[in-house]
This record gives sequence, C-alpha cells and structure tokens, in this order.
Amino acid sequence: MAGSPLNPLEPGPADRVGSARPRHSHVAFIGVTGSSNAPSRWGGQAPGIGTSSSLYDVGMRIAAYLAVAMALALFGYLALFSVGFPFLLTGLLMVALVAFRRRPDVIAPALLWPWVFTLGYVLVAPLGCTTSATPAVAQGLGVLGGATRCNGLLFTYAGIAPYSPPIWPALLFGAALATSITMLVRRAIRRRRTPAAAH
Repeated sequence: MAGSPLNPLEPGPADRVGSARPRHSHVAFIGVTGSSNAPSRWGGQAPGIGTSSSLYDVGMRIAAYLAVAMALALFGYLALFSVGFPFLLTGLLMVALVAFRRRPDVIAPALLWPWVFTLGYVLVAPLGCTTSATPAVAQGLGVLGGATRCNGLLFTYAGIAPYSPPIWPALLFGAALATSITMLVRRAIRRRRTPAAAH
C-alpha cells in the first residue's frame, strides 16, 4: 500500500479511490425472546412470530374458547329435556371445529345450524294435545268415542283416541330449513370474502 509523502502510514489517493466501503446488510438479529426487528414484506415491523407472549395469547384464547364450548355443552346436557338441545349441540360443534375457529365460512354456519333446526322443529311439531270423548251407540250398546287433537304453530294433528302425533315431519322440516339457511350463510360469507382477498 502506497502512502503519502508526508506520512507513509496514511493511505494515499489510490488507496482511497480503490477502497470500497462495506455496505450495511439488513440482517435481522433475533434476541432471546425470539422477536424480530426486520421489516415485514407488507410494510412496518414484522410481528414477533414464536414469541412467548404470542404463544401465551394464543393459548389463552384457545382455553377461553374451549371453556365456553364446555359450558354450553354442560348446560345443554342438564337441560336436554327442555331447552338444552341447541346448547348441547353448539358446544359439541365448537369442540369438534376448534381447528376452524378462525374460518367464519366454516364455524358460523355450523354453529347456526342447531338454532335454525330448533326453530323449524318448533314451528311444525305438536306442542299440546287434547282428547275429547263423545258418546256413541254401537250394536245397541252405548260406548264412548274419543278424538285427539294436537295443535302446533303451523299444523294441527288429529286422530281417533288413543292417538300419538308423529314427530318426523318436524324433524325433516327443521333439518331442511337449517341446512338451506346455513348453506346460504356460508355462500354469502365466501362471496363477501372473495373480493377482499382479491384486493
């Protein structure tokens, strides 16, 4: 290396021109906590993926989600013979679909199904029955004939006593109504999310 005439140790002009200053490398240093200071590809600071705080938050959210699901299932089981069926089924579906809790197009229709089914069942099912007896004469003997009438919100069931109204029309109507409504809701959610994903 050639020095200047006054100071042999000082780099000369040739050395200054030829020397290249090292460029700083944008390397993200990850500390003990696992957080990164590197800019994200979408702008701004990159989130600390894998940090203890983020894992703790995720664990707490999952625990709260499962706690709500089990509370609904327990209440539904205890009140199964009154109003507990939709609560029980909702809690069981929440547990079964815990991996899809961040997908509205999956979790929302699934949790809506028990409530729409219950509504359809109540609309068609017989809610109360009354039996009336009327005297009649058969082969010269007096007998009592009875008729049973069961009223529902949309339909009325009637038959000769002893008569038990069927419940399969209410089950079929509730299942068909719940399935159609949830399919429409799922399609609407997907259609709404598609333009947002395109942008």
